[in-house]
Amino acid sequence: AMKKRQVQKTTRAHATIVERLIRTIKNGVADRICFTKGNGTDLYEPTLKNYNNTIHASTGANSSTLENTLN
Repeated sequence: AMKKRQVQKTTRAHATIVERLIRTIKNGVADRICFTKGNGTDLYEPTLKNYNNTIHASTGANSSTLENTLN
């Protein structure tokens, strides 16, 4: 007998948001590599910290503030 599988639905709108986030993080790490000549893996944490503390145009708040209001 065939097993039932759960199908996860996604929309193109969600994919574009995630793709934009990934591009933003990649660009942030690449910029830090150019300026610091550092190792890319060491630069993810400061890049993500910077991203989370940046005020985003769509929400008018930073990710850290939004996370605290949801919890």
